[in-house]
Amino acid sequence: MKIKLIVFFCIIAFITMAGIFIYQNTRAVKKGLPLNISFWHWGSELDIDQYTVKKLNSLKMVPLFIKVGTFDVDNQGRIVIIRDFQPRNISLLTQIPIHIVYPFSPDFISNFKRLDNEHIANSLLKNVQNDLNALKMRGIVVKGVQFDFDCPTSRLEKYSSILRIIRQQLDTKYKLSITSLITWLKKREFKKLISNVDFYVPMIFGYKLPETRQEKAPIIEINILKKAIKQCARLGVPFYVGLPIYGYCLVYDESGNLHSMHTSFDLDTVTESPYVTLNKAYKMGIREEVAAGEKDYNGTNRYIFTINKPLFLQGSIFYPDWQLVFEVISQEGLKKYLALVKECRDNMKGVLLFRYPSTKDNLILGVEEITDIQSSPQVAIKSIAKDNNLFIFEVEVKNSTQTPTMVSKKDNFIQVNIGKGRFKDIQAGNFDGIEAFYQSKTQLIKTTLSRANVIRLYEYYLDRGEVLQGGPITVLGSEKPEVTWHFITPGNFDQKEVYGKWLD
Repeated sequence: MKIKLIVFFCIIAFITMAGIFIYQNTRAVKKGLPLNISFWHWGSELDIDQYTVKKLNSLKMVPLFIKVGTFDVDNQGRIVIIRDFQPRNISLLTQIPIHIVYPFSPDFISNFKRLDNEHIANSLLKNVQNDLNALKMRGIVVKGVQFDFDCPTSRLEKYSSILRIIRQQLDTKYKLSITSLITWLKKREFKKLISNVDFYVPMIFGYKLPETRQEKAPIIEINILKKAIKQCARLGVPFYVGLPIYGYCLVYDESGNLHSMHTSFDLDTVTESPYVTLNKAYKMGIREEVAAGEKDYNGTNRYIFTINKPLFLQGSIFYPDWQLVFEVISQEGLKKYLALVKECRDNMKGVLLFRYPSTKDNLILGVEEITDIQSSPQVAIKSIAKDNNLFIFEVEVKNSTQTPTMVSKKDNFIQVNIGKGRFKDIQAGNFDGIEAFYQSKTQLIKTTLSRANVIRLYEYYLDRGEVLQGGPITVLGSEKPEVTWHFITPGNFDQKEVYGKWLD
């Protein structure tokens, strides 16, 4: 009997130790898993080429979640679909797995309460099935169906009933998913809602658009992101984290009220316009409006311009005393968001980025920016002529890092120091401005070119991929000029960031 008990306890001990070993190793593997990153594609045209297809596949940044149509309600109360996705190069999608996504119009949301559940489910299913059949005929692999429905929180139970019908009738080879508002996460009905889907995507951004200049509502808030991830992890259903990579320009009228929002305005064009003044440029903080340092950085940068004369931008006119407020997410900001997401592995499948950039989107991080995060622009000095008393040279700045600089009238520059010589001639090229200084032992004093021993070539905003050419710069009676440079990148808090010297 004793021998049997000993054997029994040995078996129990072995099973327990094996379980602990398997758990710890599984946990270690889970922690080491790479973070899956995918995009929502929201444009009517597919801004994608063969190179991007290969890059997305090689980096496993697939599947793409593509908006194919918007559900609406017409004047007779019928559910209809607006098909606004008509890409010319749709054949490229045969090389990438996709999920098809359906947002819902404001009219659909306002009519949702009175529409019959069976009628809604059957109408959605009919249109979805038509799209699935059409895409299959073109050789496109569809992995799932997603509904992007901003359901009123009070109607989550109705939404749950509709999803249950759809899940029962939709072929199980397709993953069914939904997006969700962060206001739903605490609701008892939400857990019931997500029991009908394979996974869900909480949209942890864009909670509120500032209606006046005084309101401060950033695109994303670090503390809300942390809290939402923890809430989702406890619900026990797989989820992706929805993160933003877009920026926008908010236009406020002379009274400080929101006039319009734009995602395609070019920050470089606005910065160089003589009809606007840059009032403020800063990195937004987590605790305060302006970041106190790297740890307090919210990941977004804000630029505030005041319009001085009537300004035409992309077919619209804006008036004096109006303000343009740009808010842009930086690469360093995205790195910070992804690092927070990586800390959570419970039920988290990966990240969905809103949204894949089109050629018209100037304020959205691109694939290269997300995958190739570097630090500084490159500067090259080209000698044209030199002897003991003459130096002629050109300066080239190339921003091949995919990281634009901060907008600044004074902080992004090339500096030429000539000691005891004098400047004979300077051509600014395509730099935005030039200033001459006299450098004493204690200070830098603004002066005329004839008295200067230092000049600066300024670039207010060095965009990703931008190339600047300055010169020829002609210097007489000097030792070899010293050339240094200084650029402020969006996520860097060291003001002495990038310096270099001219070396032959």
